[in-house]
Amino acid sequence: MTAAVYLNGATVMTTPTQRVLEIARETGYAGIEARAERLLTDPAEVRATAEAARPNDVLTVNGVALTVRADGRVDRQRVDADLGPRLRICADLGSPYLLAIPPRAPGLSTRKAIPGTRDALELARDRADAMGIRIAFEFLGFGDCPINTPCSRVRA
Repeated sequence: MTAAVYLNGATVMTTPTQRVLEIARETGYAGIEARAERLLTDPAEVRATAEAARPNDVLTVNGVALTVRADGRVDRQRVDADLGPRLRICADLGSPYLLAIPPRAPGLSTRKAIPGTRDALELARDRADAMGIRIAFEFLGFGDCPINTPCSRVRA
């Protein structure tokens, strides 16, 4: 059995999401990771994509930042504010996952960042679960991210 491969919307960021979905179909991808940045600013694009999407075409909507404060505590207000619109987009598109990314927090140690990041993940999980959506987690590897990727831990 071959694993399903999805097109990352970041590869064609200037293209409307519904067209990215068409490109994915035309080129043999199972679906797409939709870019939240475009969809958050254009309700018409959300509607057009929802009309074009079949079940599981949009595997995930990217981009809820698991924001922590300088002391490492979760910024619940900001995470909660970011979750609402992204979860609505997931629901509108039939996306089973919302992609969460670790915080960018220059100077914050990993030890201090982990509890707040975990709290943010739990908040996201609970809010998403109430809507039948799951949370996926992605290590992006930014230098100012205190949550280290497994690879960077090996090199340390």
